Amino acid sequence: MLPAAEYRSAHAATHEATACGTTPAAERRPGWRRKCVAVAGLAALGAACAHWARSSVGTGDRALALAASPAAAVADALRAAHRAVQQQRFSLADPQAGELPPEVAQSMNFSAEPCFDFYQYVCGDWLRKTEIPPSRGAWSRTWDGAEARVHDEVKSLVREPWPDGSRFRALNTWYDACMDVARVDALGSAPLQPMLARIASVQTPQELQELLVELMVLGSPSFFKFVVSVGYRDKEHSLLFISAAGLTMPDPSWYPNVTSPSAHPVQGLGEKSAEAPPVSADTHARGREHVQEYLQTLHRLAGASAEDAAQLAEQTIAAEAVLAQWQLDEPAFADALGPAPVALSALEGGYPNVPWRPFLARLHSDCADFGHACNEELLSDGKLIVMGAPHFFSQLSAALGRDELLESHWKPLLRSHYIYAHATELSSSFLHANLKLQARILRRRSAL
Repeated sequence: MLPAAEYRSAHAATHEATACGTTPAAERRPGWRRKCVAVAGLAALGAACAHWARSSVGTGDRALALAASPAAAVADALRAAHRAVQQQRFSLADPQAGELPPEVAQSMNFSAEPCFDFYQYVCGDWLRKTEIPPSRGAWSRTWDGAEARVHDEVKSLVREPWPDGSRFRALNTWYDACMDVARVDALGSAPLQPMLARIASVQTPQELQELLVELMVLGSPSFFKFVVSVGYRDKEHSLLFISAAGLTMPDPSWYPNVTSPSAHPVQGLGEKSAEAPPVSADTHARGREHVQEYLQTLHRLAGASAEDAAQLAEQTIAAEAVLAQWQLDEPAFADALGPAPVALSALEGGYPNVPWRPFLARLHSDCADFGHACNEELLSDGKLIVMGAPHFFSQLSAALGRDELLESHWKPLLRSHYIYAHATELSSSFLHANLKLQARILRRRSAL
């Protein structure tokens, strides 16, 4: 007699295997009952043999005893025969294959019973035939395979010679410039200098807003994250979801003196808290050192002195730490559906120092240059914007209006973000700095 735990294990295996019995008769595949009963019998037999081995001998002799038992020998033989049949049937035609797209059918193992192992049924032949590329730790047909196909398509578009006068001719110019590694290395940080000079020239909050628009259009990391999607409240329109961003490090917990949830008055940018809250063990101190060293390297490569590079990196981390605290201080929304969509004018009234309209108007203008219309409803004050971080942007708007923070916070941060955003497009020195940081961060995450 099996103990209760062993019995439940065998019973569960039998129940799972025979669950096909609940399938409507029209959907049952031939031989389903024989397969389910056979597999269930193997599961119960295996559980019984395991119990016999545990109860008869000591731990060190279990494997020998199991192999020596007649029941185990029978079970092993049945399993071997079952595996041989499975391997043979991988290549056999199945009537259902003709009802499916060829790409789907080629990935399936029709010899597997879907009610017993649905994953093997759907993906079995793909698992058998697919090898993980040497450069990857894993491979997914849905994500990695699709990404690889999209990459090949995009590559063909940029490499295909476009005729002179075509608006897509710029794709060839851009691709050829990126592939000319010798010239990229010779240029060094020269491509960065015009924008770095402009960042250095900012003197007023208004000039800062204009600069932010330029950097956002160029794809430089900013304080905003935009996502276009359908909302819970309005499923008839695509809505613009806005959330907080602006951090170089993985998440707010990496920054010094950042607490969650906040148990102290909100600290304004450039202000010192009267009493620092208790801080737990800083598990990301080493990782933060790696990021700060990386930022110093970027500034050195971009032409800054060692002293200036160290100061710029330190100022960047300090400014981002306050952004991180604002993100953690964001209160939860009372309504489970989140905030209601608002118009652009509401954002301008609530956060006046954030260049919402200039940025959206610039995108509208750039779309028109390519013959497309975009952002028309947004600019016409349609209620299509979902503000997901009102506290963060309230704090940010107030801070962007303070002249004294330009030199100490915003200009160092924007300079760092601009170089960081374009480091992968520059010389091998910038690329090596990126790879070094990535290796360190990955090792750090693995250790944690």
